Amino acid sequence: MSLSRQARYFRKTRDNWKNKAQDKQDKLRANDQKIRDGEILGIEVTESATGERIEKTLEQLTQKVGIPRQIVAEQRSCGYASRGSNLKKGIELYQEKYPEVIYTYDVTHGMSNLLKKELESDREYQNFLSDCHQYINVFRLAVLSKTFGRCF
Repeated sequence: MSLSRQARYFRKTRDNWKNKAQDKQDKLRANDQKIRDGEILGIEVTESATGERIEKTLEQLTQKVGIPRQIVAEQRSCGYASRGSNLKKGIELYQEKYPEVIYTYDVTHGMSNLLKKELESDREYQNFLSDCHQYINVFRLAVLSKTFGRCF
């Protein structure tokens, strides 16, 4: 493939991606959704979850609370690609029945996992985390002592 043809192909796929992203943003803005408007509708703990099982769980949830506007989920779960791909498959199967549901990748969670993996072997970062945990514990104790001091 010639360089100019590759460039045209790249621009075309980039523009398609931009258009899809813009359409999703427009849908979200039309609904005037805010983070605080979100709500966890269900949690299920299972040892194995196929895409079909996830779709069935979403369908059961729909029967209880109605069709959600949006599902926010990561594509990979806890670093295990198979679980994440099952989640994605389940949501996509669900979207076949309910195409109006928007599936959004939880990019903040994904980015924090990447950052954590990158920094976990960094000694300075580990010292920083240790200091943070120490300050959090001191803060908790301070809050508890003030709370209990008022009660007695």
